[in-house]
Amino acid sequence: MPTRAQCAGSLGSASTVDFVEGAVAEASGVVPSPTTPGLLWLHADSGDSARLFAVATDGHVLGELRLPGVAAVDFEDIAAAPCPDLGGACLWVADTGDNEWDTGNARASLAVYAVQEPAIAVDASFAPLDAARLWRFPFITEDGPVNVEAFVVLPNASAMVLYEKKNDGARILRLDAPFLEDTLVEAQVISHFDTPGSGTNLRVATGADLHPSGSRLLLRTYQALWQADLSSVALDEVEASDFVQVAQPAELQGEAACYDEDGTGVWTVSEQVSVGGITLDNPLHHVPCVP
Repeated sequence: MPTRAQCAGSLGSASTVDFVEGAVAEASGVVPSPTTPGLLWLHADSGDSARLFAVATDGHVLGELRLPGVAAVDFEDIAAAPCPDLGGACLWVADTGDNEWDTGNARASLAVYAVQEPAIAVDASFAPLDAARLWRFPFITEDGPVNVEAFVVLPNASAMVLYEKKNDGARILRLDAPFLEDTLVEAQVISHFDTPGSGTNLRVATGADLHPSGSRLLLRTYQALWQADLSSVALDEVEASDFVQVAQPAELQGEAACYDEDGTGVWTVSEQVSVGGITLDNPLHHVPCVP
């Protein structure tokens, strides 16, 4: 993956990009293509089929990439990194949501899928495609069920790190390569952290992204966007005090955020929300770097 710059200033005001010729109604994850400028990959939340949406950065929904043989339970986040065999670029999808984990009806296991990225042109729509190659990595946790919506993959695909959706004492989980395809393994609980912010209802981690340089961690909550400088703290040992608020997108149920293809700004998107019986739009938002 190409080396990308970091924002040397601060994030400015967000611009709105409406979806064109389609939509991703329950958007829960977004990441820029690791190979194609001007292209984003998104996925929906629970209730959708196993598919990813190719969306140009001007908002045009170009088509969908289907994951054949996958029964999507609750896709919650997406990352871009080399494929597990290091043979090309992959999109890594965390099927790790578990809204019933605290009711006694928790999922028996969670899974991450690595999907080989197809070659997509950003100036033309395409018919639905089936992924040419995908890997499935199921796992459990060593100390009981967990609900995860924030997830990253290291730039060299040497590990995955997952952040529990919980206000305080959220578990940080890690899975290290070599990853075992279709083999149930146990994710290691590395640390715990309190999600940054204040209050109780808006602090939970709903998305994450690792800068391609590996030097910064972007954490999404319903409340805001937070960033941690990893020059002095490990990715899997962050604490609330390591994060600085960098933006506050005007989104009612924001669950997705990523660095843009330049590595300086960020993309965000919200789930579609109904207020007073009216369904509100959920456009993409781009927050640029201001020097």
